[in-house]
Amino acid sequence: MINSVIEEFFRDHVRHSFGQMHLADQRGVPTAKIAATFHAPSRLEDKLIFKLTVTRLGTTSVDFSILASCGDQERMSVQSTIVQIDTNNGKSTAWADETRLKLAVG
Repeated sequence: MINSVIEEFFRDHVRHSFGQMHLADQRGVPTAKIAATFHAPSRLEDKLIFKLTVTRLGTTSVDFSILASCGDQERMSVQSTIVQIDTNNGKSTAWADETRLKLAVG
């Protein structure tokens, strides 16, 4: 669920899909750290609204805060860090300038 929110953010806001990133650019963005707090239960067919905010942008990583709510009730909050890697060698690699600019605005 959390990865899906991040993937949609990259596709819709950064305009750099995971498909493009992984297949054409040979870059990956594994999760380095994640912490979730569940504030209230969600039930089958509840419609959750997710809000993603970039909280820190590093040279090779980015931190996100993700809030999930249903109506006016906060259901979950998440702090997550992803790191961009070169999929050929598994080592962290700097964000491209264009990606960095879009993440900074995020």
